[in-house]
Amino acid sequence: MVWKLIPAESLPSTPWKNGGGTTREVVKFPASSTIDTFDWRLSLATVASSGPFSLFPGIDRTMIVTDGQGIELDDGGERTALQRGDEPFSFPGERPYRASLLQGPIADCNVMTRRTRYSHIVRRHHAAGTSIDRGHVRVIVSLSNRLSCAVGTESVALARLDSLLIEGTESTAVEAADWLEVEIAGVRS
Repeated sequence: MVWKLIPAESLPSTPWKNGGGTTREVVKFPASSTIDTFDWRLSLATVASSGPFSLFPGIDRTMIVTDGQGIELDDGGERTALQRGDEPFSFPGERPYRASLLQGPIADCNVMTRRTRYSHIVRRHHAAGTSIDRGHVRVIVSLSNRLSCAVGTESVALARLDSLLIEGTESTAVEAADWLEVEIAGVRS
């Protein structure tokens, strides 16, 4: 099994072109890809102002609010409010959402996959448990102040919003009250 701890505090912050927020890229594939060429990507973002969401045609997205009061997404026909503590919300990247902050800036976790090559599932766990190996790349994201993972014979400690990238054949025991399990799988042709 191969694993890598990715501390959130070590991730550089990149401002958005429209000035409405920043992104910290956690992991992407291929590693040398850009925002236009990735096959899959996990990032942490800060949304500082209301405005249109960037469009990502051909990309499936899932987001979860990690900090702040929340955000409302409006596609002109349907409104969806997302708040801290909610389950992950999935949507197609070409959907033209306008985002309205509910009470000030928020932070969120985003997973994106190019739907012709990869798919993803994001599960929120509210208790200690096991991240089960299904033969895919997995990322565990800590939503707790302290999370402990048993990876093989080693114990790994994660601070809040740290991530653990796991590629291998063993399940991972997680001791925490709130965490995300992200599973990324290749699409079979």
